[in-house]
Amino acid sequence: VYDGGVYTAAVINPEVDGTYRLSAGLYTYTAESASAKMHKNFTVTDSDIKAGVKNINIDLDYSWKLPGYWQVKTMYLPTDEVSSTHFCDPIPSLKVSTPSFVDGRDLNKFTTQTELETFINDARNSSSKMWNVNIGTTNNDLNIPLVIFSEGAINNANWSSVKEAADALHKLNKPIVWVGAQVHGNEIASGEGALELISELSSSWGDEVLKNVSVVILPRMNPKAAQYNRRTPNGDNDINRDRIKLELKETQIINQAYWLFVPEVAIDAHEYGAVPTVYKGKYTYPSYDILVSASTNFNVSSNIRSLSRSMYLNSIHSKLKQYGIRSMDYYDGGISSGIKEMSPIPNMNSNANALYPSFSFLVESLIPGGGYNSLYHFARRVKSHCLTAKTIIEITGANANYIKNIIHNERNVLLEQSKVYNEEDVVVLSQSTQEEIIDFEYIDLLTNKIETTVIKFNSYSKGSISKSVTRPLGYIVPKTEETKEAIIRLKNMGVSITELNSDEIPIGLQQYVVRNNNVSDKLKEGVYPNTLTVDIVDCENLSFENDLYYYISLEQLMTNFIALAMEPESETSFISYRVIDVESYKEGEILPYYRYVGIIEDEEPTIPDDNEDNNDNSGDSDNNSEIILPQNPVNPSLGCAGSVVVTFNSLVVLCALIIHIKKKRS
Repeated sequence: VYDGGVYTAAVINPEVDGTYRLSAGLYTYTAESASAKMHKNFTVTDSDIKAGVKNINIDLDYSWKLPGYWQVKTMYLPTDEVSSTHFCDPIPSLKVSTPSFVDGRDLNKFTTQTELETFINDARNSSSKMWNVNIGTTNNDLNIPLVIFSEGAINNANWSSVKEAADALHKLNKPIVWVGAQVHGNEIASGEGALELISELSSSWGDEVLKNVSVVILPRMNPKAAQYNRRTPNGDNDINRDRIKLELKETQIINQAYWLFVPEVAIDAHEYGAVPTVYKGKYTYPSYDILVSASTNFNVSSNIRSLSRSMYLNSIHSKLKQYGIRSMDYYDGGISSGIKEMSPIPNMNSNANALYPSFSFLVESLIPGGGYNSLYHFARRVKSHCLTAKTIIEITGANANYIKNIIHNERNVLLEQSKVYNEEDVVVLSQSTQEEIIDFEYIDLLTNKIETTVIKFNSYSKGSISKSVTRPLGYIVPKTEETKEAIIRLKNMGVSITELNSDEIPIGLQQYVVRNNNVSDKLKEGVYPNTLTVDIVDCENLSFENDLYYYISLEQLMTNFIALAMEPESETSFISYRVIDVESYKEGEILPYYRYVGIIEDEEPTIPDDNEDNNDNSGDSDNNSEIILPQNPVNPSLGCAGSVVVTFNSLVVLCALIIHIKKKRS
């Protein structure tokens, strides 16, 4: 049996006449052509031995029938008995209406870009509650379509921009559900499931749920990678690891759209590959159709993480079971060594979406055979995605006011915390797991039965903080070539930034002193990561050499993103990803920007009443990218922490504080 990479038993060679002499048991037949390899499990039973022959189906002609679409390279397929028993269509009466399932269509074709766009336009023509637009193009000029469903906002509206559409949805005061699919181009059932969801929202079901919720769908976030049957658009630069460094054109386009809608609930749709493995002498195959998890990142409030379980996940698993779909929380790893809960890394969509904060869910369907872009058991996978998304939308609609209020309150809490320097308010940079023992289902390939065992489960949700840093009030960054790209990316993220003259920089700064500096020799997402350890020390007698500086306040709802980008020991920081390149910095040298933590004042200074918005979003004259801010962005401000808390909303107020401090010192 082929165990994901190695044979678990000796290779059996054919007899002189080309036949194979086999006893009862489980085997893998490997067939190979110039462009494809297939490892097909099959069983030999006593009945087969009595018959003297066993026929197995190997289709090496399995390929895309369109130029430019690459075929699946390698497949690891379960037995025909496993496929027919455990991966049959769970709801035969639920007809999938997307282009891949048109009657008479070649089953080796999946929905092309042209077919996808035609499907969306046809759906809009049949629904008065739908609006669609292309939000940008990939670097090979493929459109990235966005679809909106809403009752009360659209009514055949002809909005001139995505911002105008987002503003209309916000005025409804309904929760918004965001569905992002096929961020990895070769995970095709996620995108096809989003198209099926469009059909469902155009039906009577949509008429009902849209009374309480609006839905925004990106059915194919990665058109270029989809065209070439691969995970990423360029090299190993993964859109699903790019939500903080914002390097890829596609991520920047998607990110700007996301921050216009700032949804209360987000779905990030993927697929996970399955191959046979050996467990305690048994040859096994994954059984779960769908893996669903909420964000595990500790920068997301415990309230949201708890409600994600009690209000959503438990109901999702229960509902899918009624449809005959097997589901559990997302996991990574193998049955033999133990599995691990969804990673808390913040630059993944499913975690990044939650950091604003929002309810956010990772949904992954099983690809039998591990062959990405596989069309095996395709209808089951597509239906599983669609039903999972429908369940999340239904839960949101049924609890619309509660969810809207919860997210509103959580965002206000985060904003209030960001105004005050508090040693107990930390930015979590990394987390460790806690080991549990849980029940786990798998398919025994020899007996074709679903078995249950107990395995090790490493939980991030129940784990602990392994590294953190106190959240500052903001960052002071000199306007230099070294920091230019970081400022551009923060603005593209939607961060509000203010320019300061050197004489306007307040006291109460800290600096980063390099302790260790290592650059990896392994390429990761297009760069050789820079790993730093630093000491954070209070600044004394600073002199500022530059004329202009940027102030990046954390008193805005992008606070988690800013801190995770700017704190050098964060694995997703601009330092780590070489956006700010400090490879040459030696031990004892100081990084080229500062933390602002405020000062302790004995009395509150008199602050003039000033409501003028001096927020500078124009940036450098050489930065021509459009800057889209989140809805109701908070103006950047400088805070003074201690026994007295003061927050400021303009440079006029900042100047008043500086004058006050200078007078006090004199």
